[in-house]
Amino acid sequence: MDAVLLNTGYFRLVGSHNDRMPLSMCYLSTLLDRAGVDHAVFNSEFTGAKTYWSWQHLFEAFHLLKLAIDGDSPVFRQVAEQVVDFAPEVVIVGCGDPLLASVGLGNPHAAAQQAKVLRRAGVRHLYFFGPYATLDPQRWLAEGVFDGILTGSPGPRIADVVRSRPKGIVPLGTMPLDILPGIDRLEPRGQRCDVVLGSVGCAWRCSFCLTPRIEGAFRYFSAQTVAHDIARRPAGRLYFGDMVFAANATRLRALADELERSGIRRDFICENRADVLDDERCAIMRGMGVRATKIGIESIDPTQLRAMNKRLTIPAMERAIERVRRHDIQVILYLMLGGPGASEESTQATFEWARNQDPDYVVVSTWSDDDVGRGHAFKYDAHFSPECLRKYDISADWLKRYLTLQRNRDVSKLDNVIV
Repeated sequence: MDAVLLNTGYFRLVGSHNDRMPLSMCYLSTLLDRAGVDHAVFNSEFTGAKTYWSWQHLFEAFHLLKLAIDGDSPVFRQVAEQVVDFAPEVVIVGCGDPLLASVGLGNPHAAAQQAKVLRRAGVRHLYFFGPYATLDPQRWLAEGVFDGILTGSPGPRIADVVRSRPKGIVPLGTMPLDILPGIDRLEPRGQRCDVVLGSVGCAWRCSFCLTPRIEGAFRYFSAQTVAHDIARRPAGRLYFGDMVFAANATRLRALADELERSGIRRDFICENRADVLDDERCAIMRGMGVRATKIGIESIDPTQLRAMNKRLTIPAMERAIERVRRHDIQVILYLMLGGPGASEESTQATFEWARNQDPDYVVVSTWSDDDVGRGHAFKYDAHFSPECLRKYDISADWLKRYLTLQRNRDVSKLDNVIV
């Protein structure tokens, strides 16, 4: 086989898993197929188990991720055994996802440890791909384990990388918007192919999010391309991975009209900012099948909101929640612990406010990734990291309290990631 695109472990390293397709790797797969390159996409996060450990469990097992980051995990050896079985000439080691860069789905230090094990197992050509590679390419090139660092989103130069095996920092080029993610070469079989993109990039610049530093331009796939992608996906709820799904009302209406014209009826979950959720867009979303939306709240403390560059007010958040509910769409709130300006007082105030909003579900994270590419240490950062809480003097007990807001487990199943 010419190449294996390896989605490296993260949740697996603490004893859980994530069975969702690695989206950017799947777009790379399509580009390799177009070029006639024999390859597989191997998702080492996949186990097939239907039960996921809770976020609290991951938090308590964080020491296992630290051991892996420092080079000690049997998962690395198991994955290397599976990858070598493909007999690839080239392995692209993916960590995180450039197209979903606001979500912590990897640790680059752990990915480098996986690469070292692959090198010892006889893999001759290794490349590093993902948001961490793009934001700090010199650092990972200096690691000495990778032949090259692939920067940017999935781009057309990937075929040349596999065939010519260039050294150093390799920009992959601009991602074309006339392609669908390839799902036929996914290994192991049985992964959840439920992530759909209507756009790439983001028009906003929240400071905790990696997306603006990876894919600066906010670009849309055509409504026809998105509808075609949705139509070929297995039946069931689908997840729009767009950073802000309802950013543009005209675009949203065009997509809704295309789905109706094509006779496509699905249930969706999506992500939004509070300030785009007006009545018009809520009505369009509900009409096209959106059953739940995540709303990025993070904190209600003005100091924190300024540090995050959220450009939102508490009344705007409350109005958005009310409108979403009025259109019979379930409310999932993003909440964040820690970060610049965080304190016990702001953490408690946000908790009380969120509880009073009575959300259907919450997604709780710790502030992480903010130092990526800025020359600072981010070795043990993770969205379930007690190290991150200690950095901002936030008691670990707050995570437990925030998780009590996850009252409707059925809503969490819309997301199909660890909850």
